[in-house]
Amino acid sequence: MNDLFSGPVLVGLLAAGLRLASPLLLSATGELWSQRSGVLNVGLEGYLLLGALAGFLGAYYGGDRVIMGLASSAGAGLIAGLFMGWMMVWWGVDQVVAGIAFNMGALGLTSFLYRRLLAGSFLPPQVTGFRPLLWDLDLSVPLALLGVPVSWFLLKRTHWGLAVRAAGEHPEAVAAAGIPVRPVRLACCSLAGTLSGVAGGCMALSLKLFTENMTAGRGFIVLAAVVFSGWDPWRVLAGCLLFGLADGLQLRLQALSVPVPKQVLMMLPYALCILVLALRFRRTRAPSHLAVPYKPG
Repeated sequence: MNDLFSGPVLVGLLAAGLRLASPLLLSATGELWSQRSGVLNVGLEGYLLLGALAGFLGAYYGGDRVIMGLASSAGAGLIAGLFMGWMMVWWGVDQVVAGIAFNMGALGLTSFLYRRLLAGSFLPPQVTGFRPLLWDLDLSVPLALLGVPVSWFLLKRTHWGLAVRAAGEHPEAVAAAGIPVRPVRLACCSLAGTLSGVAGGCMALSLKLFTENMTAGRGFIVLAAVVFSGWDPWRVLAGCLLFGLADGLQLRLQALSVPVPKQVLMMLPYALCILVLALRFRRTRAPSHLAVPYKPG
């Protein structure tokens, strides 16, 4: 157990936590925009799964090139975001029900497509995936970290960010100012889908393979991270890093063969997330029109 606190192990744990947090941070950044505009995207798990499969297929059939995988995952996420945005923003479908239905559909669709296209061989196919940049970190880390200051600046210091925030707080005031509310919300839904698709692609390209239900509920961790943050980009970063470090710790403890059941260790990141969310929830105030459909007068 003392090996856990040695210098090299701690550095490795920090690097693993940052690497595991990066896809979550990408998805959470997009969800932050969506929720600030007033749309609760419960379908993040489906976005991640579709992005993971599209990213893997793009790299697999695109000459084993990472750029093809990322482009495919972004395209899949954008289409999914537009579809969900169209249902929730234009049709006014209940956002929680739509998200849950989308997650179930995406799980079934990705499993079906994977089995039809790739599961015929004895060994699961693989791609080259990301190459390490520094300390075993890959391209997903700078991509995710860059999104935090960019989102903070755009949300807090630009007219577009003001329109997004107002669409979630006072949509009638946005409409009175001559800015159409529903296109603003649809654009944020599309951004959430695109970034979550890229996040799923990063998961697959980091592991260099795709497996069914490989996201394992991380879309709901993203939702929790956004709520935990109080809808602030820098706190989103902190929440995702907390989960990433907890996930890296449980993997490290499994490798050290600590006398704790594997299932308990695997539960650690999710239990920590629930605990932090329970302690934080009463001190957060959601956008006043979050999950409330807007109907033009």
